[in-house]
Amino acid sequence: MRTRLVMVCLSICGAAQAQPITLICNGNLNADGKQVNISGESAIVDLEKLTFKPPLYSEFPITRVAENDLSFGSELPSLSTWGSLDRVSGTLTMNVLRPDERKKLQAGGSAHFLTWMSAKCAPAKRMF
Repeated sequence: MRTRLVMVCLSICGAAQAQPITLICNGNLNADGKQVNISGESAIVDLEKLTFKPPLYSEFPITRVAENDLSFGSELPSLSTWGSLDRVSGTLTMNVLRPDERKKLQAGGSAHFLTWMSAKCAPAKRMF
């Protein structure tokens, strides 16, 4: 009986899937020397697929999930995009550089950022 109960629980618990979380974000995006206001833009965290879609950008892979934050980004031949989302405060930061500029930054030097974002995000609330 006990074994059967455990098996039933495992099959039910295993079937549960984490749903994507939609966030609403407000902040700033700096690109090409111009500041763009981010107001009420959506972001989507999908912990099951390990993806994050920041405001105004397409989806990125999540590279690390910790108790209080997650990191995301990608390294392409022409662009290096990395960011983090604080799971407690909702603070979102993201930057885009050329890969050679990222290497300068990692070595402790200065670098030219193509774009950077700073925003606060909170779970979206159903309207009706």
